Amino acid sequence: MLMIGNGGSGVSGAGAQESRERGLRSLGSGGTGRYVPRVVDEEVAADLVAMGAIAIEGPKACGKTATARQHAASEVLLDLDQEAVVAAQIDPRLVPEGPTPRLIDEWQVVPTLWNAARRMVDDRGQPGQFLLTGSARPADAARRHSGAGRFSIVRLRR
Repeated sequence: MLMIGNGGSGVSGAGAQESRERGLRSLGSGGTGRYVPRVVDEEVAADLVAMGAIAIEGPKACGKTATARQHAASEVLLDLDQEAVVAAQIDPRLVPEGPTPRLIDEWQVVPTLWNAARRMVDDRGQPGQFLLTGSARPADAARRHSGAGRFSIVRLRR
């Protein structure tokens, strides 16, 4: 469920912590259920104070979402939240709203989110607004602004 200003995941309090912990159980956790810090965490932290947004790219299951969650204040998971997808298709400015840095996971599901986030970075004029994660490039990449000067691209690999 899309909940503007409440992390977008539709849960809060103990439920949010449980959801966060579940999400951290990835290949990068070594099966322990706890996040294993990565070298890239330092790069992401540095980029958040210098750039308006960070796009974390890489193959499936390399730890993009788990890494981004370590730095995010709120999130929306477009692969799990159909209401958020519908809202973004109607007005892509709705999904980026929330505490920052805001994680927009699998942003390529609604490619117009890239330009919406770029516009919000310009309008707000503050670093550390968004973390966009995805393992696929959208088909309409030609219509997408490069993000130059606004986005840092961080590439993960297995």
